[in-house]
Amino acid sequence: KHVNKHFGSLMTKQNEIYSTDIGALFIKGLRKAMEEGRAYVKDAKTGCQPLGVDPAKVGWQDNKPNGLWIGWRRPKQQDIFIRGRLDVEELIALLPEHDQHLFNKKNTSFWKSIKIQNKLICPESDRNTTRVTFTGGELRQNEHYHVKMRVFDKPLVTDSEVVESEPNDQEAINPVASQEKMSSKKSASTKVNPKK
Repeated sequence: KHVNKHFGSLMTKQNEIYSTDIGALFIKGLRKAMEEGRAYVKDAKTGCQPLGVDPAKVGWQDNKPNGLWIGWRRPKQQDIFIRGRLDVEELIALLPEHDQHLFNKKNTSFWKSIKIQNKLICPESDRNTTRVTFTGGELRQNEHYHVKMRVFDKPLVTDSEVVESEPNDQEAINPVASQEKMSSKKSASTKVNPKK
């Protein structure tokens, strides 16, 4: 009888995990943790307080960070990279207590579940991480988790509209190629398909 009861509670928990969008819960929980001053991100270019955004939204107050350093925010793209070496248990502890049991505490399994929920941007399909160097504090390329999350003041786009681009901003590196890309897009959009 006791075994059946235990098995039933495990099945209920499993159904809850599979029927819940844990990716969305994770993003929402991180956003709340930063707004409450329990976590913060650094500006990817300066390594300091992120520019172009209300400091309170990224875990800063009076030019000082609050809570756990979770990663980086690129100023132009307004997107977030979670530090590759951050223990997932520390991340889970930032989330609302009633949601924590939904997340796997093993690093690979945790990020795999976030990726399955389409909340992780990965240039290579067989990896969960993205290789990137942030000039604001890293001397070499490191692996980080590029989450589908943007932090900005004006709601111009939603997290689901995050552009899945390479982590190193190629447009900033090669503005001529960027200009050519834009003009070719314009000319392609002005072409009219002939009627059949």
